[in-house]
Amino acid sequence: MRTTIQNKLLASVPKKWQKQFHFGLQAYSLQTFQSATGNARRVEANTNTAARKSERLLANKKLADHLGTVFDGLGLVKPGSFVNVDHSDMNGLMALVGALQTKLGRAVPCFVDSTYAKSPNKESSSL
Repeated sequence: MRTTIQNKLLASVPKKWQKQFHFGLQAYSLQTFQSATGNARRVEANTNTAARKSERLLANKKLADHLGTVFDGLGLVKPGSFVNVDHSDMNGLMALVGALQTKLGRAVPCFVDSTYAKSPNKESSSL
């Protein structure tokens, strides 16, 4: 899995998204998946920084679409695979994250979608 991530995923990420991708890799792939917010807090000591980085990562629809295409091409999700699903609210951003569980208890993100939570002053909008 580590070789696949380094050779296929890292090589496919454009330079402008490298920092976001590395944060996501540390938070959501290299440790047991608990929740989008919980995993982000384990990477960043400051809760606000963790929430903001996670929000920027999960709101980046173009990166998610790009990685989704690359991930689909790897064929890692099979009929017998376990996919953990988390629905988190982070500072008004609602994220639905699916992560493929590996034999070591790690989770590799395989689906990300997000939208803004409805607030009294704002209409929700899909990203």
